[in-house]
Amino acid sequence: MRSELSLSDIVDALTRKIEEIEVSVMENSELKELTRRQIYYLDIINQIRNPTLGELARKLGLSKPSITMIVEKLVQAGYVIKVQCDEDRRISRIHMGEKGETIAKLHDDVHSRIEAFLTTSLSDLEVKQLIGILNKAVQQ
Repeated sequence: MRSELSLSDIVDALTRKIEEIEVSVMENSELKELTRRQIYYLDIINQIRNPTLGELARKLGLSKPSITMIVEKLVQAGYVIKVQCDEDRRISRIHMGEKGETIAKLHDDVHSRIEAFLTTSLSDLEVKQLIGILNKAVQQ
């Protein structure tokens, strides 16, 4: 019979497994070209769906000049496209470029693999319970 792990041991094991999944996907993909922070920025841009620089700055809690620099680097690398609004030329929206879409799909794959790792050996009821517990934990 297996002994019960402490919460600290569980967090450690989960962290290692998530890292392992991320590395396995990153090693053979365009994700390896990006920093974790850049992947995070692309994920947020993808979630918001064509944000303005101001919306992105608010969501990330960064200044507009910082966001402008971040976005320019992502534009230069071909991950996003900056498009001026027709109604107000002072406003630009950030769209995912082709490379950005590829990265978003790879990142979604990482999340799917993590979800599968967490739920494969659980019953439907246990999955619902896990979702409830994790919701409480992240809602703090």
